[in-house]
Amino acid sequence: MAKRLGIPLRTTFLRAALAALLTAAAVTATAPSQAYAAPSTLFGSTTNGAYLANYGPADMLRAFFSGAPGDWTTNSKLNGTAPVNVSFKYPPAEVAAGTHDAALRTFFSTAPSDRTVWWTFFHEPEDNIAAGEFTKAEYIAAWRRIWTITHETAVYKANVKATLVLMDWSLDPASGRNWLDYYPGDVYVDVLSWDIYNFYDDNASLTDNETMAEHQVRRPSLATTLARGKPFAISELGYLDANDRAAFLADLANWARDNNTVFVAYYDYNLNFDYRLHDVASQQAWHSAIDNSLFAGAVTATNNPAAGVTSTSATLSCRVDPHNQSYRVAVASWKTVGGTGFVETPGVVVSDGPETVTSVRTGLTPNSGYTFRCKIYDANDVLVLKPATVAFTTTP
Repeated sequence: MAKRLGIPLRTTFLRAALAALLTAAAVTATAPSQAYAAPSTLFGSTTNGAYLANYGPADMLRAFFSGAPGDWTTNSKLNGTAPVNVSFKYPPAEVAAGTHDAALRTFFSTAPSDRTVWWTFFHEPEDNIAAGEFTKAEYIAAWRRIWTITHETAVYKANVKATLVLMDWSLDPASGRNWLDYYPGDVYVDVLSWDIYNFYDDNASLTDNETMAEHQVRRPSLATTLARGKPFAISELGYLDANDRAAFLADLANWARDNNTVFVAYYDYNLNFDYRLHDVASQQAWHSAIDNSLFAGAVTATNNPAAGVTSTSATLSCRVDPHNQSYRVAVASWKTVGGTGFVETPGVVVSDGPETVTSVRTGLTPNSGYTFRCKIYDANDVLVLKPATVAFTTTP
């Protein structure tokens, strides 16, 4: 929890301006696509901080247990209605030996089925392993045993997700660590989540002044997660500098949605450092992410260059952010010269958060120029947006 570790690189970073709504979104080109609702990032907070009592509610909650997890019906951290990332701790050697099998079966078999549960065994194990409390092998063996229990027929629930939580400090070259030392394997992890702090480039002053995008350059938790093919989440986030924290939070929320982050839990707690959102501006900024008012506004879209162009086909896409509304997104394409061969897809329905939708147009003429654009229709099927066109040439 809430660790400020490492010696960051000294670099000049721009301060985040209070973020404008992100444009971004998605769509496709020739083959019909099934309508669907795009997932949206959930924004929340720790259950043991001041957030819920002082200025809640939240989209999701982060619950910590220093030992066995609490009871789903009686524990105040778990008996709400919001999705929850719950972490618990047992001595890994005991777990690997089966000592806690019965308790774990009870916990997972009684978990709610009507909300997502992201379970985490021993979040941030790196320091404990470095201190000799248990070994990497014991930790991984324990994780795999718990995962196996959650997949037993009498226990399994599709809404319960194995969520590994590590420090993003472990990605910093200065840490001297290899994060894969703590990774139990792709099959045993549903979501890869990170605890992210230290948004500063001056280790002496400890003054936060980075945006999340800048921070990712030296601690690339998003790129690391995507390289494993896993959904990305943030289980703890703390930013100390109240002077520009509201701007940081707005920018972070937009960044998270634009990068399909599963959830972001703000660490509204005072432990070693006071990350609590005391100031009204920060409270309002985070609340605007939770209630989606930060993202309200006209739909935006951006065409992406065609990819995978051959002599007779092309993969076409654009990215759309409906800003918490629902739109039908179609892709039109035609020969650049003469405008013949016009095709428009039936489109897909994109709702809530940003999404990229992609499809393939076939039957094109070799060595010929084509143009495409995405077209956005509202609930009344009125064309409301046509981003700029993108041109490409098929191969001979």
